[in-house]
Amino acid sequence: MKRAFALVFCVAIFAAPACATDDAIKSIAYARWIDIGPGRTVAQLKPAEAAELRRCKSWTMYFQPVRDGVVQTFVAGMTMSNSYSKVLVSRVAGETIFILSQKGSGKTTDTLHLSKDGKVLTQISPPFRPHTYLRCAETGKAP
Repeated sequence: MKRAFALVFCVAIFAAPACATDDAIKSIAYARWIDIGPGRTVAQLKPAEAAELRRCKSWTMYFQPVRDGVVQTFVAGMTMSNSYSKVLVSRVAGETIFILSQKGSGKTTDTLHLSKDGKVLTQISPPFRPHTYLRCAETGKAP
């Protein structure tokens, strides 16, 4: 009985982070996002402006899960994609933090901060300034 409990406990320890990562990736996957503009924060937006942006007449990007990572696709103007082969997830004060690394790179490439309510995503890609995105209010899925 003790062995069975120990085995279940060990499996749970190793499986929990993978499940947490999968759930976190699902929270951003296929949702459409719109960039609020260079150098702006959500706090600077007027409520009417935020509501208009969230209608997403022309959304900016989406994420798609692949194996152990994600692909970020930008659709503004010319379509471009970034592939991240490794995603680490943590939660701090209710915010979900995604640490993204590209294949062959041992260092962090980008960091995503998803707000508690899941409506605001801030992407930090050194050496560039942070980009803030709003989740589109539409219920449809991105391609």
